[in-house]
Amino acid sequence: MSGDVESRLYRAESWLKRARDSSGHLDGQFIFHWIALNALYGQRGSEAGPPRDRDDLNVFLSRIAACGQATLRDALTSLNPDAALLLESEFLYEDYWITGYTDSLAMKIDRATRTLESWPGRGLARNLIALFGRLAILRNQIIHGSSKDGSGANRASVEPAVRILTRLVPIFCFALRSHPDRDWGLLPFPAKGRHGHPEDLRRTR
Repeated sequence: MSGDVESRLYRAESWLKRARDSSGHLDGQFIFHWIALNALYGQRGSEAGPPRDRDDLNVFLSRIAACGQATLRDALTSLNPDAALLLESEFLYEDYWITGYTDSLAMKIDRATRTLESWPGRGLARNLIALFGRLAILRNQIIHGSSKDGSGANRASVEPAVRILTRLVPIFCFALRSHPDRDWGLLPFPAKGRHGHPEDLRRTR
């Protein structure tokens, strides 16, 4: 197993444990699961600028889908009702907060929910990306302080989101452990002594 994959799993599993220890705090569970997920998909920056987080997530989900895990498909099948709750929520689409609830958004939501009929058959990567697109909006609302801790207004989204992340993030960890030689990208902020950590280039120490 490469050092980068090992570090991703080490970080992710520490946050999964924190999520399990926060069973009485739903928002905390969501946050800690998302940190664990971010540990798996985050990418190191480049000279061209900081990585685009959503693009990194989508690339990661496509790689996960390419692993072809039966466990993942079984999990998604059982999570169909929770996925529907998120895909049907207009509050979890960027369009809603830009232009309001338009006919165009209604059509987008209709297309998204109709894919559930074949969930999680063909287009596994596309379905994962659509689902996690909704989770990413919820993540922004919580992490950036756009909702109150324990708010009743977003329980209809947070509760299924936590069930989805609780089930899927450990499966993603298993995918990395089972396919360590696949390209999972460059680890961000590698620890000192690890490959990719900045060198000490001072002339005098």
